[in-house]
Amino acid sequence: MKRVAIKPTWTIQEPDGPALPPRLIELLVQVHAHGSLLAASQQLGLSYRHAWDLVRQGEAQFNVTLLHMERGKGSTLSALGEKLVWADHRIAARL
Repeated sequence: MKRVAIKPTWTIQEPDGPALPPRLIELLVQVHAHGSLLAASQQLGLSYRHAWDLVRQGEAQFNVTLLHMERGKGSTLSALGEKLVWADHRIAARL
């Protein structure tokens, strides 16, 4: 039997600005799952530098921190990061 999957793509942008990179939500979901930006970037096949660029773009778009990092303790999501991951899970559950 064939498996059918539907994956929504988020589009968040200001009316006159660039759109939020779609991979940012995927990255935040992986950070939530693995507790580390490095592990999340490896899971998605991204370089660590590119992952940081995605996070910075998201933080610039929302004008708030998305990740809290502590040396030797990994990464945790900010309140907004947690809400974005929660919303992504809810959307996936509805589909």
